[in-house]
Amino acid sequence: MALTTCPECSGKVSDKAYSCPHCGFPLRSGASAPRKAKSPGKRRRNGTGTIVKLSGARRKPFQVRVNTRIDEWGYPRYDVLGNFPDRVSADIALAEYNREPYSVGNRKKTFLQVFQDWYKWKYKTAVDAPGKKTSSQYCALAAFKHCEQLHNRIMPDISALDLQQILDREDLSHSMLEHIKTLFNQMYRYALQFDIVAKNCAEFVRIGKEDDTESGIPFTDEEIQKLWDHKDEPFVDTILIYIYSGWRISIWRNGPLQAGSRTATVATGRSRSTQRSTRW
Repeated sequence: MALTTCPECSGKVSDKAYSCPHCGFPLRSGASAPRKAKSPGKRRRNGTGTIVKLSGARRKPFQVRVNTRIDEWGYPRYDVLGNFPDRVSADIALAEYNREPYSVGNRKKTFLQVFQDWYKWKYKTAVDAPGKKTSSQYCALAAFKHCEQLHNRIMPDISALDLQQILDREDLSHSMLEHIKTLFNQMYRYALQFDIVAKNCAEFVRIGKEDDTESGIPFTDEEIQKLWDHKDEPFVDTILIYIYSGWRISIWRNGPLQAGSRTATVATGRSRSTQRSTRW
């Protein structure tokens, strides 16, 4: 290889060059520089997933696939992690998955499916199972019913703002909002434990409504003694039963009490100092 002089800039250039590297002047008429061979990209390690660009005009053409299982023939099978608008966001998603792998199927569960799984895990029975339920189960079902706008949402896609919108409802009582907040806390702890979500959104929501629960005023000793002094008057004995038993007024919905019933036994068998009720 010999050096020649460029007729344009007088720079030294190889006699095999297609153009001057200094000024770009073409040195061979009708010839162009050969295209540089495209070097293959860096190959990913086996088992770390792949990124595929789907054909056609798509808003999110880059699909991330991860190998999660082996079929009966010994070939790896993949799950779709998601579709992304560009390769950079797809690379980031795949890198995050490889850093902390998780079950792709779990990340696609809806709020309804997570509630059903959590309910069965906590109470050892299905949501629609017949039979008697505890007060805790009834509270969970009532709270879930008021979250209807979340039922078909993918659990990881639900944000703290979505949860807060439910807790800001004015048509629900403060006690019901407390049940809903409790349900959120328990469901998200379950979802974190089983790798369904990456963060606990329930930690960032609160109940803004003022507590509307009325608090009772305890009966004084003088008031209770006055009731005993007039126990033979109508309904005074009923009030005394409530004071010493702690039973609610709703007990009368089942009908009048009979002599020797459990209520009468509780009323006479409990200590006055420990079973004192309140007046409203």
